[in-house]
Amino acid sequence: MRFVRICGLIAVILLAASPALAVVDRFNATADAQGNVTGGGSGYPNPPTGTAEGEWYLYPSGWSNQWFNNAPFDPHRMKVVNLDFEVSPTTPGAVGIFSLALNWATPAWSLQVPPLDRPPLPQDFQPGGPPEDLYIGRRLVTRRDIVQTEHLRYDLVIPWYNPEWVSIDIAGANFALNGVIDHRCVVPVPSAAWAGVVLLGGLCAWRRARSGKGLQ
Repeated sequence: MRFVRICGLIAVILLAASPALAVVDRFNATADAQGNVTGGGSGYPNPPTGTAEGEWYLYPSGWSNQWFNNAPFDPHRMKVVNLDFEVSPTTPGAVGIFSLALNWATPAWSLQVPPLDRPPLPQDFQPGGPPEDLYIGRRLVTRRDIVQTEHLRYDLVIPWYNPEWVSIDIAGANFALNGVIDHRCVVPVPSAAWAGVVLLGGLCAWRRARSGKGLQ
């Protein structure tokens, strides 16, 4: 029984080290020949009832962003993001110009007092105001020409902290985009999880060895 209790304790440790349940959001967009983006999704400011579409916001940097909320800012966790989408040229015979980035709200945004219950928006970066990179972190995911429908998937990690907001950023012209973003806050303790696996395996081997000796 003592052995069973020890194994149960290790199992609890491993479960505690497992990722949290994922939040899955959707997004869609069309960029015309001039680069004007329209579309929607389940992002901000989509209310909990889901009766409205999320918005694409055009920033001074030229990126159009749609934001998704997951969990509060946490300096002791990290964010795991999976992107799965299709992108196609909107005009037959024409090449689509397509760039996509993952971005997130920085600690400087989330730790403001009083806190703002929204992501950083274009009005926060007016001339003479703060630069975008003060409140927005960004990682380019892909930049490519689109000549036919492509199904793309990317697995990404924001390792330094769990941001309060993540965003899909798009730029370019003559493309249509449709996909999902799977994002979750996790505890970055893989070493603890592996230590638990090794310990559990060692205990099981010891138990088997001890049981074998008892039969001799």
